[in-house]
Amino acid sequence: MHSARPWHRSLSAWPALTGLTLGLLCLTLLLVLPGSALARGDDEAIVEGIVVNEANEPVKGAVVLVTSPDLDDFREETKTDSKGRFRVKFKDPGRDYVWRFTAEGLDPTLLSLEMVKGETRGYTVTLTAPTGEASRNRRATELYNKGADTFNGGNPEAALEHLEAAYELTPDRSEIGLALAQVSSAAGNLERAGEVAEGLLETNSAEQEPLEDGPAGQAAQLAELRAQVRSTAARIVAEVGLAQENGERFQRGIEAMQSVGETKDAAIMVFNAGATAARSGEENRALSFFQWAADLDPDLVQAHIATAERLLANGLGKEALPYVRKAKEANPDQPRSHRLLFLALEIASTEDSAFIEERDAAFDDYAAVAPESAVADSLIGAEELFKRGELEQAQGALEKLVSLDPNSARAHYFLGLVLLNRDQGDRAKVHLQRVVELAPTSSEGADAQQMLDSLASP
Repeated sequence: MHSARPWHRSLSAWPALTGLTLGLLCLTLLLVLPGSALARGDDEAIVEGIVVNEANEPVKGAVVLVTSPDLDDFREETKTDSKGRFRVKFKDPGRDYVWRFTAEGLDPTLLSLEMVKGETRGYTVTLTAPTGEASRNRRATELYNKGADTFNGGNPEAALEHLEAAYELTPDRSEIGLALAQVSSAAGNLERAGEVAEGLLETNSAEQEPLEDGPAGQAAQLAELRAQVRSTAARIVAEVGLAQENGERFQRGIEAMQSVGETKDAAIMVFNAGATAARSGEENRALSFFQWAADLDPDLVQAHIATAERLLANGLGKEALPYVRKAKEANPDQPRSHRLLFLALEIASTEDSAFIEERDAAFDDYAAVAPESAVADSLIGAEELFKRGELEQAQGALEKLVSLDPNSARAHYFLGLVLLNRDQGDRAKVHLQRVVELAPTSSEGADAQQMLDSLASP
């Protein structure tokens, strides 16, 4: 004989309330444990059992009523004998059946009992006093369902009252805790949502003692349910922490997501937090999130690019290189990846000459896929060389840029300045004249014309 747990209405009808596939899990597990099967020679199935009270005493005269949602006219009713025994035969065991057990002074119980064609299955059904666990579970289920109906009717505040009452009755029922956390979040009570979700993470910890397995893989089913609870609760904790700007809670949620194998989703959540911070102008905060996302998921290219761009904006070329290299590895033909690699090496080479050769090679690759953009970016470094008085190096860089983009007025302008400073006036005139032709109304064009006029004066 095996015990059976009370049946509850399916809890899977709750809507997804928070981002990244947060749906309420149907966690009510019907523990239907088959007894020793007795082979039969026909297509019938027999269910027999004993009804007892909480003291394990047989309940005489308990009413056993069996109905079927598949068969409107099916109704089988019997009573237990003096030893609490009952026996029901089924000619169509493939249908769904609902069992209702009632007895005076005890709580009624709804069950779904497994049956197999050609076999006899035995069960022990325990009816409890109204103050017992079954009564609390039944009342909690009623409150839960009222909460579901109220929430779906558009009143989350009223739904919370029902769910809080259900949770107080049965704090160990994870499906009720998840609903309470989700609806609390939807109603704007973020602290309560985070508190309940963190409690679920603790009570469904992966470090809990393994369950002893039984027939029908009971332990494996419960372990899977624990993992599902942790997954949903972790997301709630992370989202609530982010909404509250509670860094510690957000981190706990992200770490919990990692613990259930949802690292990629965690990285996306962290990246989105960085994007939100960037839109608000919080660049330092955004950089921290982007670096964290890139560390969580090395394949999240957007996080590497976003991190590199912010490090480069702060003049940190060496620090940006690991992120840039990852982005270029993932997108070898994308001009943006070539650009970031060149800029990182350009900055790094000003601090360490060991990067110069690699910088030049990166520029050639960049110029091969986006010549105008490459020239515009490289001009910055050439201008810095000119301003520092490193004229020979500046001339070499600018001559290369002019050959790559003959229509870059700015490149011609600075090359003309460099040549004038190196007493190469005739060559300077050629480039200054080109500036006037390309950008006559620009400030560079006006300056170039003045220098040409000066050079033409005796």
